[in-house]
Amino acid sequence: ILIFINLMLLLFLSLFFPDNNYLKIFLEFEPSYSSYSTLFLISSLVFLVGLYDDKYFLSANKKLIILSFILLLAIQADNQLMIKELSFSLGYLNLSLNDFATLFTLLCILLFINSFNMLDGINLLAGLYALTLLIILIIYNFNFLYLIIGISLLFFLFLNFNNRSFLGDNGSLLISYLIGISFIKEYNINQNFFADDIVIFMLIPGLDLFRLSITRILSGQNPFIGDRNHMHHLVLSKFSNNMSTLIIILLILMPIFLNIIHNNIIFVIILSIIIYSIFIFIFSKNKQSVKN
Repeated sequence: ILIFINLMLLLFLSLFFPDNNYLKIFLEFEPSYSSYSTLFLISSLVFLVGLYDDKYFLSANKKLIILSFILLLAIQADNQLMIKELSFSLGYLNLSLNDFATLFTLLCILLFINSFNMLDGINLLAGLYALTLLIILIIYNFNFLYLIIGISLLFFLFLNFNNRSFLGDNGSLLISYLIGISFIKEYNINQNFFADDIVIFMLIPGLDLFRLSITRILSGQNPFIGDRNHMHHLVLSKFSNNMSTLIIILLILMPIFLNIIHNNIIFVIILSIIIYSIFIFIFSKNKQSVKN
């Protein structure tokens, strides 16, 4: 709610002071009323879906259908949200998506929202990960939107650390949607990232989403229904909440640091997958031993 109120205030300021470059929150060279209204409408809908889910509970399938419909509206209303081509840092590899652009964009946003939501199981974890991504966005391109969300998150993290406030689905969905579309717009408009850069930033949460989905499917469960096999649940079987958060944040940052040091995307991805797999194997064994 804190972040949503700040977002709405920023939107209104942007409408009243359109010539102020620091208030060009939607990353366009010439912001339009349509872009502001799209951000206002879609962000509000995403936030309200999460708020309703927190209050009354939405089944995983219903929530997926509703979010897919809302995100399709956003993609169709704002052409700059459409991922039409994948450009890689390798230089010689560019992939045009053509007729699959809408579906691919929808899947990317949904996967990020779900992987982010899976982190929201212990205090500080999802908030610190969101703050990390916002810092990356600010480093590449200062934008008032990133700053406002970041400051709001700092206040939230203080409250969250003291068990006085929690993200809930309304916070998780809103933050992941805003960060997701920000990376897409930076990629499409400002070309600050390659496709593989974004994969690195989101690799570990994405791997955990993939692992959990496969495990649930093989067990005959709905891949969108939660369980207690997330990586933070595994780490919590041995460490405290704060120590578990620190360990997982370091694991999430690991591919980013590896990419800075080695600058070979294929090597970094393979090594990160190996390290993640070893990490999960060790803590899964530990969880089993604790149960026994």
